[in-house]
Amino acid sequence: MTKTNQTSRTELVRGADISVVMDRLDLIQTTLEEMRSALPLKRRRLSRATRRAHADCILHRYEGKCPLCRATRIISESGLPLPVCHQEHFVNRHENALDKTWLVCAACNSKKATGEVAHTDVDALFRAYQVTLRAHLAGLDRRLPRQIRMENSGKLCTFGKKKAGA
Repeated sequence: MTKTNQTSRTELVRGADISVVMDRLDLIQTTLEEMRSALPLKRRRLSRATRRAHADCILHRYEGKCPLCRATRIISESGLPLPVCHQEHFVNRHENALDKTWLVCAACNSKKATGEVAHTDVDALFRAYQVTLRAHLAGLDRRLPRQIRMENSGKLCTFGKKKAGA
């Protein structure tokens, strides 16, 4: 075999190797994009109005205690969250609407996060809390805003009694 033939074969093999490598890189890039799109969305913090609504409801309807265990005080007498108070996204971590969140104690949040307590076991308590929250907001005076975003739809929900002619 001549040196020229050997060189051209080596170049062909290298060219074939590069195309295989490029195909592999394309596949890896596509796979990474799919994985990135499947990752859960970023955790969204609760708005100030949402935190205030939850804290006010828990203070007045649950005596400031965790609505899940009903043992640990999470809201102070002045209506401020205590250090053991955690904001819990019940549905998804990117949904921070009032009807998808609540405030619970650190111990309950930890048990739920680690799977010690199943999400389905807490579902009835969360729904009961939401009923209590809506009843609390419907009876509000001017302590909290009358309109609060209930869902990520961009619509505002109005609470309290409607004025005559409205």
